Amino acid sequence: MRASRKARRLALAVTALAAAASVTGAPAPAIGASVTVKATGNETWSPKTKSVARGTKVVWKNPSSDSHNLVAYKGGWSKSASLAEGGKTSYRFRKSGKYSYRCTIHSDLDGNRCDGMCGKVKVS
Repeated sequence: MRASRKARRLALAVTALAAAASVTGAPAPAIGASVTVKATGNETWSPKTKSVARGTKVVWKNPSSDSHNLVAYKGGWSKSASLAEGGKTSYRFRKSGKYSYRCTIHSDLDGNRCDGMCGKVKVS
């Protein structure tokens, strides 16, 4: 009896996750997965906004010949790293929320508004 109750709960959880993925368009990476955001030669992050599941590790890479950095500025997180050519840094997002970051070399911050090389991670 107890095993069938667990099986029903698992089936409901899988169904809910599948429904959520179909509503939001492209599915978020699985919990514990790793995704990559790249600095581009035209001073942008690609993709500019990335949606991920809690527990996902985001890896920022700089394949361009320009120097960049990554600095958290909104969302209640702390991250600061230099990204020379070929450099990378990462952060595992454990809590749901919206996390903003920027390259301070190639962006301007006016209050909470970022212009230039700015990005966001949405964690659900």
